[in-house]
Amino acid sequence: MAPRVTTPTFCRLCPAFCGMLVTVEGDRVVAVVGDTENPVSRGDTCSKGRASGDLHHHPQRLGAADGDEVEITSAHGTTTARAEVSTTIRPGAVSVPHGFDGVGAPNVNALTSDTADCDPRTGMPRYSGFPVRVRALAPR
Repeated sequence: MAPRVTTPTFCRLCPAFCGMLVTVEGDRVVAVVGDTENPVSRGDTCSKGRASGDLHHHPQRLGAADGDEVEITSAHGTTTARAEVSTTIRPGAVSVPHGFDGVGAPNVNALTSDTADCDPRTGMPRYSGFPVRVRALAPR
């Protein structure tokens, strides 16, 4: 059995960037909780943030397995990513990290629009809560 390691990090599902503690055992996320020592969020997180570790392991979510390349399409564009599958979240949930992880990383900005689907008060594009279609590029 691999040792459990807990690492402080932050959620990338929305612009609040809540502080989180993520516990992994080997290559499996086993717990995600709010980081009470984070000076901004002080341990508060939303349910999507707390479930973010599970987003990586759901086997029925994509029709794909861990490591499979998938295409994610919204009304505004398409990006590709490597699937990380979870068994403990609601089927149909999809999460794409916000930010830039390097060349070839999924580009969530391709799925949004800076002219449509913007928050009416802030003018900020929606980065969560919009419908997408996911398909495996090499179906199993």
